Amino acid sequence: MCRIPSVALQLAFFRLHGSHALAYETGSLRRFADGRTDTVRLPTMASKQFVEAVAKMPAKTTMSIGTIVDGMMEEAIVGHKRYTGEVMNGMGMDRHLLGLRLLAAEHGVPLPELLRSDIYQRLLHFRLSTSQLPSAHVLPMGFGPSAPDCYGVCYNPQENHIFFTITAFNDCAETSAERFANALERALLDMRDLVDWAGRLKGRAKL
Repeated sequence: MCRIPSVALQLAFFRLHGSHALAYETGSLRRFADGRTDTVRLPTMASKQFVEAVAKMPAKTTMSIGTIVDGMMEEAIVGHKRYTGEVMNGMGMDRHLLGLRLLAAEHGVPLPELLRSDIYQRLLHFRLSTSQLPSAHVLPMGFGPSAPDCYGVCYNPQENHIFFTITAFNDCAETSAERFANALERALLDMRDLVDWAGRLKGRAKL
């Protein structure tokens, strides 16, 4: 699974709204009997640090700064990949907590205090709801936002292209699918430039 779009989505949201988005990403549990999905959450600490570093970069970035940020980008992507693997191996938290909620309802007992807390309710309010649906074909795929102020993002990473479908509610003044698409394009181009800078410096070091 491609992790670059996940980090780019975080960068796009931060630039557009000035805050980090609590993001939902689908993690498959198909390796388990009757397994469906769990939640891969963002940001991680590494992706948060990378996003903030890129947002503070001057317009004319020096090679040295670019290389430092490129290293942070790699940490963010590798860390997210590792965390995704943990979730897909049954180590995510969301479906376990959902199981407790369903058991409480089934047996008619009060929910534990944790599941009634404000912080838990905030953990369920995603500003980015995303899903990766890889396919060799260009298919129109998408879904709506999971909350009034949320973006729904479905993407299909291919060898030479990444196709995105971005949705937002028209009656929410805070969100705009068009503005988010523009911010996402800029984020992806900036990440590409960081990789190019690092590659050029590594090439010089070999001379």
